[in-house]
Amino acid sequence: MYSLILILLVTQALAKPHGTETEASGTEASGVEAGSNVPTASSVDEAIAQLRADLEGSAESGAVTPVVSTGATKTEHSNGCKVFDTCYSNEDCPGGSCLGTFVGKCNCQGCMNFFSCKTDADCGGLKGACSKFKFCDCNEGFKKAGYPFFIDAMTMFCNQKTCKGDTADEDCFGLQCNSGRCIC
Repeated sequence: MYSLILILLVTQALAKPHGTETEASGTEASGVEAGSNVPTASSVDEAIAQLRADLEGSAESGAVTPVVSTGATKTEHSNGCKVFDTCYSNEDCPGGSCLGTFVGKCNCQGCMNFFSCKTDADCGGLKGACSKFKFCDCNEGFKKAGYPFFIDAMTMFCNQKTCKGDTADEDCFGLQCNSGRCIC
């Protein structure tokens, strides 16, 4: 919630100030008198600093803690949820939600039939998918995983079977597990 407000406020702060009109010549004519005490942001850093100060003044103490990492600002909520962290279920985002497509389900899109391969890794990691002829046979990989027919793999495995990021190799027979992002 706070991150959405922050994004909206930064966007508004970076837009031209209220009461400013652009003439055809490209110069700005402002309805604000020179020397008045109307706050304006001359840089993005100043705008963010002002927004943080405004949010800290209005937020409950301890509700939001800014975390700075590699130059980007992340927000960590007191419940442990970190905005935009990789997740595989809502449990990975305490107090928030894990947003994405087929989150925590096995991703079969990595295996592409008839692509050349040297190992199963070239077939998206699907164990047993790289044939002796050195091309990907995803159906054979699905059979070795316990899905004898393609329709079985599509209805019971691909984007159906639950997985976690750290156990995807076992859960998805070498394929990746679909991840999402935490929204707090």
